[in-house]
Amino acid sequence: MKTHLERAGTILWESLQRAAPQLSAFNRLQTFSQSIFFVSVNMRIVVEVYDSEHPAARSGTLCEKRFTERGYIFLKFSNREIFHSIDSVLEVIMNYCLCSPAMDTSDEHEMSNN
Repeated sequence: MKTHLERAGTILWESLQRAAPQLSAFNRLQTFSQSIFFVSVNMRIVVEVYDSEHPAARSGTLCEKRFTERGYIFLKFSNREIFHSIDSVLEVIMNYCLCSPAMDTSDEHEMSNN
């Protein structure tokens, strides 16, 4: 039987894959401790889903520190946020993706006009 964290990770992963093309650029990493990580290297964004039943997971982690030191944006959501507000979670992630330097849409626009 899947844990709450595993189910939340699956919901987010499937939602990222079905959402806008920008969100399908994320890769799912292993589960570490009480968190699951999704990374977009191109957009330099990490999304962490943590188990809301484990308060220690909310605080900054070594993983978070290492990614932010390398210039990544680090977003954290609890499994409860995934269960109850997946649309809001996806909107936050999308907003960061659209602000990412990797998301230069001028080439896309030119291609769609040809």
